[in-house]
Amino acid sequence: MEKIVKKLDQKACELKDALRDLEIAVGDLQQKHYKKIKPITDDVINLKQELIAEIEENKDKFFKSKFMTLFGIKWGLLKGKGKVEISNEKKSIELIKKNLSEDKQESLINIKESIAKSNISQLDATDIKKIGVKIVNSDEKPFISFIDSNIEKYIKTLIKDDKVEVS
Repeated sequence: MEKIVKKLDQKACELKDALRDLEIAVGDLQQKHYKKIKPITDDVINLKQELIAEIEENKDKFFKSKFMTLFGIKWGLLKGKGKVEISNEKKSIELIKKNLSEDKQESLINIKESIAKSNISQLDATDIKKIGVKIVNSDEKPFISFIDSNIEKYIKTLIKDDKVEVS
């Protein structure tokens, strides 16, 4: 039994050494490829910022279609969420009760009779006008997304986890 235990210990040590060698090799390989990938990633980030600036400057050119897909990149203007602005909450509650169905009333009026602002933006424009509420700050904002979502995920990971140094 002692011989078997000794052999087992030797093989466990060999395995530990092999795993350490693997970790070192993986680290070296990552470092080698990172040197190539990092500057390309920086270029992609800079070009995205440049395209956003161009979209901002040329918002007026997006009249029919607010976005397009070209060369595997979807880009253009995306409608922002906006912010619900209620000038007279009591009056709006009365108007909700008067003009909207019970189902809508339940989702829009809190028990303490305040408006559930997060649900207002789900109404169509006609209902919003009926209840005396406005949606403000819903400007269109530039956006860019890659059709291959792995590119965006990699960029976000690289920015967040920028721990490998390029020498």
